[in-house]
Amino acid sequence: MNISSSLQDYLKFIYEISQQKKYARIKDIARLKKVSMPSATEAMRKLSKLGLIQYHAYEFIQLTEKGENMAHYMFSLQNFLVKFLKEILGIDKEKAESEACKLEHCLESETLERLVLLYQYIISCPKTDKSFIKGFKECIASTVIGSSVSDFCKDCFVKTKFPHYIKNGKLKHILLKDMKPGEHGNIIMIGPDSNIRKKILKKGIFPANKVEMVHVDNKKDLFCINIEGYQTSISKVEATNMEVEIEKET
Repeated sequence: MNISSSLQDYLKFIYEISQQKKYARIKDIARLKKVSMPSATEAMRKLSKLGLIQYHAYEFIQLTEKGENMAHYMFSLQNFLVKFLKEILGIDKEKAESEACKLEHCLESETLERLVLLYQYIISCPKTDKSFIKGFKECIASTVIGSSVSDFCKDCFVKTKFPHYIKNGKLKHILLKDMKPGEHGNIIMIGPDSNIRKKILKKGIFPANKVEMVHVDNKKDLFCINIEGYQTSISKVEATNMEVEIEKET
């Protein structure tokens, strides 16, 4: 059954209250949802019509078996997403809870399954160990100005020595700012500055994007690039924070 994200939230609040009191009241739900009593009442009518709660005006609210099953799933899903965001991605608790609420409403089952498998792989698989997460946390810390992590981690994002070659010398890694007009490549790394990386991502530029250098405005220090068919401009600072893989000239 597909219900709106707002009704899902109401259902979770009823479930949360019911775990403590065995039943819920309109005023408790309205307080948690931060809405007016009439708004909460209207939502209860909708949930009742869907067969998810037992509700009559001015009476206590209880989940039906179907409603409890759905609420339990959503509650467990949110807890898993919070755990994933905190333990794997290093997101702080408050932000993780907020982001999990948004994610749970839009994840397809296949994507969720892959997240679960990734979590299990990182946490439980014998092929990985605690050093994996420790290394990733060092990776995150390396983006913080003044951090004391190793130079190796700081250099990993965008290497200081260019060009360098991989795959038997067939491919070359350069900074995006060093691409020539008409040259094509794939974005490999974005970093190391966290604020600059966020600006780049907001422009819809991500690792693995195909990129073409269109032209360079040396007077304004702007680089006109084509990202997957979309043309945009980036600053020299942004272009210096992207590592690109191109084919070696023959």
